[in-house]
Amino acid sequence: MNLKLHSEKLYDLSANTYCGLLMPKDVMEKAVKILHKNSLELRELFAANKEKLRPSDWSMSSGPNPVYVKFFVEKDWQEKVDARIELFKLKQPEAINECYIVEEYKDGREIAEFLKNDQTPQS
Repeated sequence: MNLKLHSEKLYDLSANTYCGLLMPKDVMEKAVKILHKNSLELRELFAANKEKLRPSDWSMSSGPNPVYVKFFVEKDWQEKVDARIELFKLKQPEAINECYIVEEYKDGREIAEFLKNDQTPQS
C-alpha cells in the first residue's frame, strides 16, 4: 500500500456523513465567521417561528439491521424548543491531526483497518 501523511494541519467541515471538505486554517477561520453569522440568523428565524417547530429526537432498534426513527415528545415540547433554539449553532470545523493521502478509496479503508487493530500502516 502506497500512502503518505499530509504535512499540513487540516480542518474538516461536514454538512452530513457524505459531504465534507478538508481545508487549511486560513479557509477554516473564514468559514467559522460565516457559520457564526448564519447561526445567529437561523436562531432569529427559529425564535420568530417557534410555535411551528418541534424538538427532534431519534432512536433505533437494537441488533443487526437497525431501524432508525425520528420523533418528538408531545409533553413540554415548547420548553424543549426554546432550549434548543438557545443552544443552536451550526457544526464547526473539526481539527484533523492525521490526514493520509492515498491512491484509491480502498487504501483509506485499509488504513482504518490497520489502525483499528492497533497496527501502524507502512508508508
